[in-house]
Amino acid sequence: MAERVGSQLRLATALRDARVRDLAPRTQGLSPAALDAVPAIVDKARKVQNLSSVTDDGPPPDARPCP
Repeated sequence: MAERVGSQLRLATALRDARVRDLAPRTQGLSPAALDAVPAIVDKARKVQNLSSVTDDGPPPDARPCP
């Protein structure tokens, strides 16, 4: 139960950012292969910025709440 609540809190925090909310509609109509590529692109961007990868296990150590 605690993991589920934690996951929901992380999602709610991410969705506070309008730029994050804008991503989902942009993916509409993409093929399954293209949708699978989106997380890889985000992971690459995080790596370029020296941020840790994000998993469903919890927030990365460098996670900051949205303002």
